[in-house]
Amino acid sequence: MRLKRSFAPSLEKTIFTVVAVLACAIIALGLLAVHKDVAGLKAQERIYHDQTIVQTCMQVLADLQNAETGQRGYLITREKSYLAPYAMGVGRVYTDIGHLARDLPRDRADVSLIEQIRTTTAAKLAELRETIRLRNGKGFKAAAYIVDDNQGKKDMDVLRRELTAIRVKYQHKLGTELARAKLRLGSTERLNILFSFALLLVLSLAYYFIQRKLRWKRRLVRMINSPQRRMPVTGLPDRELLMDWLVYHLNWARREGGKVTLLLLDVDGFDEINRRYGKHAGDEVLRETALRLRTTARSDDLVVHLGDDQFAVVMANVAEEGDMAEMGHRMIDTMSLPVVLDQVTISVGISVGISCFPEDAKNREHLLDTAKHAAVKAKIEGRHRVAFYHDRTTSQMSTQTQLRNDFHRALADGQFCIFYQPILDAKSMRLTGAEALVRWRHPTLGMLPPGEFLVLAERTGFIRPLGAWILQQACIQAEAWRQNGLELRVSVNVSAQQCREATFFSELESAMTGSGLPPDLLELELTEGVLMHEEAERVISRLGGMGLSVAIDDFGTGYASLGYLQRITAHRLKVDRSFVRGIPQPAAIKLLNAIVNMAHRLDLEVTAEGIETMEQENFLRGNGCDALQGFRYSRAVDVQEFEHWSRKWAARSVV
Repeated sequence: MRLKRSFAPSLEKTIFTVVAVLACAIIALGLLAVHKDVAGLKAQERIYHDQTIVQTCMQVLADLQNAETGQRGYLITREKSYLAPYAMGVGRVYTDIGHLARDLPRDRADVSLIEQIRTTTAAKLAELRETIRLRNGKGFKAAAYIVDDNQGKKDMDVLRRELTAIRVKYQHKLGTELARAKLRLGSTERLNILFSFALLLVLSLAYYFIQRKLRWKRRLVRMINSPQRRMPVTGLPDRELLMDWLVYHLNWARREGGKVTLLLLDVDGFDEINRRYGKHAGDEVLRETALRLRTTARSDDLVVHLGDDQFAVVMANVAEEGDMAEMGHRMIDTMSLPVVLDQVTISVGISVGISCFPEDAKNREHLLDTAKHAAVKAKIEGRHRVAFYHDRTTSQMSTQTQLRNDFHRALADGQFCIFYQPILDAKSMRLTGAEALVRWRHPTLGMLPPGEFLVLAERTGFIRPLGAWILQQACIQAEAWRQNGLELRVSVNVSAQQCREATFFSELESAMTGSGLPPDLLELELTEGVLMHEEAERVISRLGGMGLSVAIDDFGTGYASLGYLQRITAHRLKVDRSFVRGIPQPAAIKLLNAIVNMAHRLDLEVTAEGIETMEQENFLRGNGCDALQGFRYSRAVDVQEFEHWSRKWAARSVV
């Protein structure tokens, strides 16, 4: 089951943008809908008000008609029965006019007109009361009422015209408001439909997006727990699952502005473990490595077995480089504990390369490549290290490419040279030996120490011709010193690749024969990695048969167990500088005492490297160390400076 990358970050951003725009549109539509509802309520209020005015005007006109009919009937017939409808009509007109004046507070012209109507109506009521009084009293004259009726008719006509004008005016306004209300009702309905559709669309997209994210997580969890996506030896997730996991986390980092860290871990010397102990032991080391890495990593981190001796750890949302480096060092410390297999103790180390997204890479493939470059950088710097990629790694990798291309030309052009570091007898403090250390006088990069090119030489196979050349030059120089009266035992480092070469012994014999150097003045320093080679015992035995002495270099930092020292015929142990550096710490003192005592019981001499202080010298001399080497006496120097130093040291010893 493979995760597809269809749900790319650009699509995620698009969906987020669409959702945000729709959300703003929904808010705007909601505010517009509220505004329209408020406007509709106000419009309904105006319509009701205008309807009331129109109805009131029509009612007043009807009451005026009734009052006029009653007045005319009374004046013609003088029947009192006509006075009741007249009085009722005039009274109702007066009352409705009051309502009309109350409903028209906003129009000054209408208010003024209504006040005139109310005055006229009041006069009519007063006239009605006077008519009734005269009718029941003396001096009643019909002619006066006829004149009054004519004037009243004129007043009624004026009143009727004025009310009709008000009614027509507000009836027109009512028609306009009703038309607007109809249009407003249609737009409100459309707005409500659009609002509902937008809200439904936003909810649908949100639901889809959430389900998509949850589906990714569920897929990743299922794949992590799936046995088909795990490595058979370690049980850890495989490379494909790592790439899918990076898709998810890199998308998250792009969206949220976060950071994803990839730690690539290489088991140092794993090939030697397989060669010496077999594939079964190698698998056990891988299983133990996987267990320790899972224990050290955080609960949210993904630990992956990429294959062979490579592992990876994905860390999300770690912003500080110090936290990343701390995690790398914790893993190195966890792996520094020995692995015990069938009564054999194997020291396992790892190198950690760290790369970060988005600083060091643009995508998952690039992130994995940069982490590999950082891991190579860690190995070049001396293994058991944490190295970051950054931009400077790119320049360093280009430098490594340049060195790779320049190797053979450098050897042919004589760019390599040998420096020598003195080795002193611990009891007499006399110069007894020198260690040959290669240097490269690069035409553009300057003088390069061995740490900058020997690891690359081993990886490319160039160590074989370079090692043969070093042997030849060291033998020639040692014989030259012997001819000049300076008899020194010269130590030469030999790599595991050289020992495995079929031409190794022929090259060694050629160097010794060509120079004429006696075998007892040549010492070969073998690392503990050489001892894990299946032919180590035979190789060391043959070297002893040639009269050469053998030293175990960097003792205590590699893969050898005490059982090796019982089977090989070595002559000397060289204690690594990391142990000497610990003096005067109690733990370092106890460990050094144990190494010296053990070596002497096995008839091995002990040389201490890396001596820098008087305190270290006094301790080592007082506790049985046989030979001393370090910056306290001299750094590695060229032949001329070494000879000058040896003369000064000899003169000092004589004094």
